[in-house]
Amino acid sequence: MIKRLILCCTLLAAMQTTASAAKMPDEDKVRAAYLYNFSKFIEWPQSSFTSTQGELVIGILGSDHLSDELIPLEGRAVRNHPIKVIYYTSLAEITNCHLLYLGTTDSAVIKTALKTLRDKPVVLVSDVENFARNNGIIQLVAVRGRLRFIINQNAAQTKELKINSQLLKLAIEVIEAKQ
Repeated sequence: MIKRLILCCTLLAAMQTTASAAKMPDEDKVRAAYLYNFSKFIEWPQSSFTSTQGELVIGILGSDHLSDELIPLEGRAVRNHPIKVIYYTSLAEITNCHLLYLGTTDSAVIKTALKTLRDKPVVLVSDVENFARNNGIIQLVAVRGRLRFIINQNAAQTKELKINSQLLKLAIEVIEAKQ
């Protein structure tokens, strides 16, 4: 009887581990799809591009688990701007990025990124709790097993970024621009 109980517990633990591992790639695909779709509904100042057909750079800082999902986006274009995906290992490497996914939970890195990129037209995206309230532009949140998002419209406008009203309607919360 005890052997059966141990075997059942071991099998359940293995199934949960397998289920968690299987769930991760799906979540990464959803995150990558969100990043791509965000780029279609956000307008950057023309000065943030090297030319009228300059690259739209989607960057990843921190965990590189999204890079496999984002690489297929390279070559696609958003408003005549071909997408370029770059994996950064440090903030110092970021010179021309339009949309940056912060794949880290390290609060020091998050705070430094928010401060360093505060005056640059970079859409900062993260899963970290209260990210949008702390001047991040888009915070990804899990709601009833689905990935949703919060938008900080005030932070976007400060950076001269224009977020399409259709995207704002899809957000579960919009932190409005201060009048």
